[in-house]
Amino acid sequence: MTSGKKHLQAFAAEYFHARRSPLGVSHAARQKAAAITTLIIDTKNLATGDLRFYRTIAKEGSDVTPHQAAIKALAGHATAESSVIMRALGADAPHIHPIAAPNDIVLGSVWHRGEGFEAFWIGSLPSILHYADSTENEREHLHLLSRQLAAEGAVVYAVATSQGAAQPHRYRDVRATYIGLLIFHPVLFPGTEQAVAAIRAAGLSIIYASQNPEHVVQSFAHASCISPGPAIPYKHRRGHALPHDKLLYAHLTAAARQQIIDSYGSQALVVRGSLVAFWQQLKLLRK
Repeated sequence: MTSGKKHLQAFAAEYFHARRSPLGVSHAARQKAAAITTLIIDTKNLATGDLRFYRTIAKEGSDVTPHQAAIKALAGHATAESSVIMRALGADAPHIHPIAAPNDIVLGSVWHRGEGFEAFWIGSLPSILHYADSTENEREHLHLLSRQLAAEGAVVYAVATSQGAAQPHRYRDVRATYIGLLIFHPVLFPGTEQAVAAIRAAGLSIIYASQNPEHVVQSFAHASCISPGPAIPYKHRRGHALPHDKLLYAHLTAAARQQIIDSYGSQALVVRGSLVAFWQQLKLLRK
C-alpha cells in the first residue's frame, strides 16, 4: 500500500471511523464523505499562528511609539497571543519585569513611576477605546479605520497608557490615554485561499466558529477569502440566544461552539489541523 493510500485510510478512520483494510477505504466511508455539506473551522485551521508586522499608526503628540508601548504592555506575559505579537515585532522580552501583568479584557503591565504607577495596555481597538480618553470624532474615525483594515485582512491591535497613584489590577480600573495602532498580517498556510475556493466550488459551506475576538476572526476570514467582502462576525454574549445561521462567529465559549457544531449534525465535519491538508484528503474520499 502506498503512503498516499495509508494517509487516506488514516483520514477516513479519524473522521468517519472507518476500519483500516488492505483493500483500501470502504464504500461506506466514501458515501459518508460525499454526504458532507458543511465544514466547521477555527483560526488554527487557516494559519500557522504567526503574524507579520506591517506598520504602526501613532496618535500625534504621544511621548512613546505604539511599538514601544506594545513591548512594554506585553512584558511579564507568556500567553500564546503575547508570544505571537512579540515574535512579529522582533522583540525580546524586557530584562526588567513589571510589578504586575494584568490579563483581563486586554493585556497590560504595571511599573513604578516616582511615587505612583504607570501602566501600558494592548488589546482590540474597541476594548482599548472603551476606557481611554478620546473625543467622539476620534472614536468614530478609529473604529472606521480599524474595520477597514480588518476588512482588508489585517489584524489590528491598539495600545494605551495610564498613570495614577494607585496600582491598577485591571484595565477597567483606569482612565487611559490612547497611543496608537499596530497593524499585522496573518501568515496563512500556503494554499489556504485556493483550498477555500475549491471547497466552495465543490458545493460545501464553511462556518468559521471561533473563540477568538471579532477583529481576529474578521481579519482571517477576509485574508483566507472565506468572506468575500467586509463581514462582521457574530459576537457571542453569555446568556443570549445563539443563532445558527451565521458564517462567522467570534468570542464563542467552548460550550457555545459545540452547540453550533451539534446543530449541523452528521452532515458537518469539524476540521482538525490545516484546512489545506484536510481538503486534499476529503476531496479524494469524495471522488
